[in-house]
Amino acid sequence: MDYYDRQYPGVLSNATNAKRVRLLVGDRTNATLALAESQRMAAEIKRRGYEVLFNQTEGTHNGPWFRRYLNELAPKMFQ
Repeated sequence: MDYYDRQYPGVLSNATNAKRVRLLVGDRTNATLALAESQRMAAEIKRRGYEVLFNQTEGTHNGPWFRRYLNELAPKMFQ
């Protein structure tokens, strides 16, 4: 998370942002290195007080995969 703290100083540690921002993090179960980093990032952001939804799916990183996440995310954006 040091990268994000350097790129966006004070944003992730701002309690106001944590109350109004929800994050969806997704990755493939077979994307070994990326999956571990996605899980670490989601855990750190959650530790900072943000609501984090983490999804794992099978398959490749392509259009249908993105559409699935978008289909799941869109209704949650307006709750």
